[in-house]
Amino acid sequence: MKEPKQEEPCLRCGAPMEWRHGTWQCTKCRFKLGCCEGECPND
Repeated sequence: MKEPKQEEPCLRCGAPMEWRHGTWQCTKCRFKLGCCEGECPND
């Protein structure tokens, strides 16, 4: 899988996110998209 070129803002704090290990990860608050840590099934 190739790294996406477009930068994404963090949904939690607004800082730029990085593409790491197949998920978007925030470098500031460490929020992750696309993995179990970023999902809240009880919400």
